[in-house]
Amino acid sequence: MRMGRVLLLVSLTHFVAMAGYASEGEAECKSARPNKITIPRSKPTEPPVGEITVYCGSQTTTQIVPFGSTDKNPKDDLETPISWAKLLDAFFKLLTSFAWPLAAIWISYIFRAELRSLLGRMSTFKYKEMEAKFERDIATAKAQSSRLEPNKTKIWNDATLSGVLTTYELFQRIAATSPRAAIIEYWIDLEAAISAAAKKAKIEERSLTKRVAALIEAGHIEADAMPLFLKLRDIRNQATHLSEFSISVEDALAYLDSVLRLGNEFRHYAVDA
Repeated sequence: MRMGRVLLLVSLTHFVAMAGYASEGEAECKSARPNKITIPRSKPTEPPVGEITVYCGSQTTTQIVPFGSTDKNPKDDLETPISWAKLLDAFFKLLTSFAWPLAAIWISYIFRAELRSLLGRMSTFKYKEMEAKFERDIATAKAQSSRLEPNKTKIWNDATLSGVLTTYELFQRIAATSPRAAIIEYWIDLEAAISAAAKKAKIEERSLTKRVAALIEAGHIEADAMPLFLKLRDIRNQATHLSEFSISVEDALAYLDSVLRLGNEFRHYAVDA
């Protein structure tokens, strides 16, 4: 009898101890992390969800948690790294950059006859303008040569030196055959006269313009010779480099007259004792 009471007391003590141990373990499980988390599984016909299972001793708790938003726009799944709108915009910009050049070439091809005629008229107008400028320069040179001292011109016009007369007649014949070539030859004769005067004055400048300036500065040549020299040089350059326009015999002879007048200034100093 006494032994049965002792066994009953021991059993009650063991039961109370086990109950306390279970309650303490449950309190700790509430504050601890779950022992196991299952992998989320999504169903194709339902919104994606995940299951979380927590094991704590003899107890098991399962909770379902949805992933993402359930109202996602289906069009977002169709987006690609390159936007079709941007691709089309770049394509149309490329077409626009080629549109104007192609249109210009096409219009030029259609109206090629009219454009050829227009260019011909423009070239004719250009040549006419060049001829008009050449004639104005000849008239200017003739007016400037008339300002030179008339006595020197008269001396050389009355000269009986066969060399001078022969040269003048030769220039006239060249002008009748090729006015452009005659102007170039006239200029060579003027260069010879300037060089002779510079040699007498012991001027060693290589530039023809500097020689004329030095002779004027030294008082051997009139100051009016410089603008006439520059104008005659400009006319000679036009005749040499601009071969598109024609030169008349009258213009060549007028140039010859101005060149001889200016050359007489330098020849008079070169031979004057």
